[in-house]
Amino acid sequence: MAICSTMPAVLLIVSASRSGSTILCNLLGQTTGAFGLGELHNLWDARALDNRMCSCGELVLNCPVWRPILEACYGSAEPSYLRPIFAEIQRHRDACTRVRHMLPLLHHLSPALRAHRRAYVSALESIYATIGTVTGCSVVVDASKLPAYASVLLDSDRLDVRIIFLIRDARATAFSWRRRKSTTVRGRVFTTAQYGLTSSAKEWLVTNWAAGRLARALPPERWLQIRYEDLMRRPDPILRRIAQFAGLPEDGLPLVSPDQAYLTTAHLIAGNQNRFQTGLISLRPDEEWRLAMRAMDRRWVTWLTWPLLRRYGYL
Repeated sequence: MAICSTMPAVLLIVSASRSGSTILCNLLGQTTGAFGLGELHNLWDARALDNRMCSCGELVLNCPVWRPILEACYGSAEPSYLRPIFAEIQRHRDACTRVRHMLPLLHHLSPALRAHRRAYVSALESIYATIGTVTGCSVVVDASKLPAYASVLLDSDRLDVRIIFLIRDARATAFSWRRRKSTTVRGRVFTTAQYGLTSSAKEWLVTNWAAGRLARALPPERWLQIRYEDLMRRPDPILRRIAQFAGLPEDGLPLVSPDQAYLTTAHLIAGNQNRFQTGLISLRPDEEWRLAMRAMDRRWVTWLTWPLLRRYGYL
């Protein structure tokens, strides 16, 4: 395996939940020269340290890719050793990457918030550099989604950060949050969380508002806006456009036809249950909501989110 001599570029997917970030991360992460992480910001959840499962089916601490990364970055992959390190990084993360932490960016940062951001940037730079060395990748694909997380990454002088802003119809994401799905992997059952219409609409509205504010401060070469529906209706040209934007080879995408991809075992550490999927998959938009969502629910979500639905071409 080739070894990277420089920091890999970071391709970050920013989106509201249930917008397709996991499947996009998996597709791009299996492109030649790339490595898909899943939602890296979840890595340091100390309470999940012992049982977090990689999409390869192994615990992250036993994964043949993540264990060497953790050993190289921190000196050991043993839980007792990592737990205090992760707890400290988690403290900095939680102090600066929630949606409410986008608000001070519009005015000024307090000294305490600046200190947390510096510490978290340093931790992110270290893990990204180690991932590049261990995997040999030139681009890491991170589906951490949070706009405030993106703003922290953009503080770094060492990271070449490119951002994909992935948008999906708020009514589709709200409907997805109401569905309950279960997946069994090596005897463990993963069941999707469920949220009410108002909560999911609020998350969609706030996340996309914050992402839009962030976008206006960035040059076009660092920000690419994509709609989930367009991606899934025309995967070939849009994935090629994203690959070009990220500096990845267009002919290295895992596409086997204009609307099909072949996925091998990946190493995504968090995200939607489809991160465990391998083999031939068809790329089509999930639009069950159009027929199955109750009219009153659709009207309620539309009323709550209509300003941004209109801005992004859904009304």
